Amino acid sequence: MSNGYGNDTTLTTVVVACTPPGPITSIAAAAATETSASVLYVETGDDGTTGTAASFELRYRAGSEFKESDWATATPVAGLPTPEGAGTAHTIEVTGLGPGITYSFAMKGTDSGGCVSTIGTVAIASTVGALEKSIGVSFGTRDVILKIGGKP
Repeated sequence: MSNGYGNDTTLTTVVVACTPPGPITSIAAAAATETSASVLYVETGDDGTTGTAASFELRYRAGSEFKESDWATATPVAGLPTPEGAGTAHTIEVTGLGPGITYSFAMKGTDSGGCVSTIGTVAIASTVGALEKSIGVSFGTRDVILKIGGKP
């Protein structure tokens, strides 16, 4: 190709391969209280399933589905541990949830080059509903049980 000055130039295109961390496929969630859930996950690697990713991100949303298109509007969870390497298991407590609600949890990993994984397996847990409490009261020969809270 001529550059207009009588010299030939060459245009070179450089393609940089991006191998993101593998999607998190080992993830589980369980309700701990009315307002929290425990999420257990196992790290994938920096490039697929080997090495150490630069970071992981956990997000959640109400409902029993979590699609790739839900990622941007889902709530991020702060305080994930620093990645230690593929195969390392972690448990994190997610707080600030509402009672008696089903939540979906999903993760993505990012490698040192900024390549981001897709969502892998989605974990689902329902927080504990409002606890039912009973108070027994005796009036003469009759017992009365007063129930407070719970669902009708």
